[in-house]
Amino acid sequence: MKEECGVFGIYQNESNTETCRDVIKGLSKIQHRGQESAGISYVSNNKISNYKKPGLVKEVFTDFTDKETNMCIGHVRYSTSKCSAPSIENAQPFIGHNSLGTFSLAHNGHIPNIDSYKHNCSFEYTTDSDFLTKYIGNILLPTWEEIMVHVMKSIPGVYCLLIMTDTSIYVLRDRYGIRPLCIGQNKKGLYVSSENCAISNCDYIFDVEPGQIIELSDNIYNVYDHPPSNLHCMFEFIYFSSPKSTIDKCNIRNIRKEFGRSLAKQEKCTWVTNTIVIGSPSSGILAGRGYAEELRLPYYQILIKNENYLRSFIMPNQKERLNICQNKFKLDMTICHSLKNITIIIVDDSIVRGNTMKNIVNLFRNKGVKEIHVRSAAPPIRYPCYFGIDMSSKKELVANKVENYEDLAKYFGCTTVDYLTQYNLEHTVYQYNPNLGLCGACFNGKYNEKLLNW
Repeated sequence: MKEECGVFGIYQNESNTETCRDVIKGLSKIQHRGQESAGISYVSNNKISNYKKPGLVKEVFTDFTDKETNMCIGHVRYSTSKCSAPSIENAQPFIGHNSLGTFSLAHNGHIPNIDSYKHNCSFEYTTDSDFLTKYIGNILLPTWEEIMVHVMKSIPGVYCLLIMTDTSIYVLRDRYGIRPLCIGQNKKGLYVSSENCAISNCDYIFDVEPGQIIELSDNIYNVYDHPPSNLHCMFEFIYFSSPKSTIDKCNIRNIRKEFGRSLAKQEKCTWVTNTIVIGSPSSGILAGRGYAEELRLPYYQILIKNENYLRSFIMPNQKERLNICQNKFKLDMTICHSLKNITIIIVDDSIVRGNTMKNIVNLFRNKGVKEIHVRSAAPPIRYPCYFGIDMSSKKELVANKVENYEDLAKYFGCTTVDYLTQYNLEHTVYQYNPNLGLCGACFNGKYNEKLLNW
């Protein structure tokens, strides 16, 4: 079971009643990474305790009673399995036990080909995170440091892990660095988060390097540095991460706007008067603005999201996604009183299953527009992701349902469809960090075989 989630943790210099609350606040800032369940683990009187429930952060912790502690880790979960109702059994953090004592684990990622390891297992497991918890519980080594190194050497990825003992928090980012993870520090202590948008109160922030293990204790220090392999997920830049974050030296807000500019530079159409650009909220807005600025076209945010929406992409099944998509958007006609005889260009961050775009096109088609052109600031997604993003089969991907872009335009009910090329996508990322290795297997089917078949 894949789990693309968010993790957050704090190690503070002194015990206080604010530590858990600060973790809960941090989780709320990475809620976009998981909306199915939330939970925290904390150390009190040398004992690790858990508090977790299905639901959003603001719902889960309404009855939480403040605890005095200096260590706490938290998790928001988005299950990419096809299970139905969220369950507390799969909510994180998980509690595990080994010869050194009790530990708590919060995991973001997915262990590819995990079932091939079953014949070596002496235990049953339900999820990748459950597997990791029980795997660590069965490692017989004399120190926690050696256990962490063993995990890093024996399981190539995909994971960002927070493992809390009764004295320390261990931070692990797999040797490929597919999922983001960073650490911050201020006078109160040390913070770790999936994204730095949640630790903006820190004086010093840095990315955990691929293959790195860091112990947060009285003094932060590196336990183990593996030569980094660099295989960062491009979908983090395109969609998943918050625009307030900087991931591996790439500012998400700026890079998404640049994707739109790159898309405009490869444009073949010649736009006439009465043409406007509209970004698909929320992750397509920055690309839309970049596209409009590059072509000097007017930009209007006519398309807006209804309040209290959930991210349709991270819903666990197609029925829930379709229900959200049908009620997700509305048109703000105070911005543009009439769309009759107007040509519109809709720019989205990406097009995966096509549910959202089909509904957006229908909204505008009913307003008498002249033409509707759809543009994606990412290449066509044609292949499953085995590294944590919820794209598990070719048949669900809309780019595989038709033979060409013309047929795709008919499927959406629009005039034309076009995508940013993978070359231009990668070239844009390299402008921000030329040293990154990138995973674009969902675009071209070129998977890292060592990671896929460990």
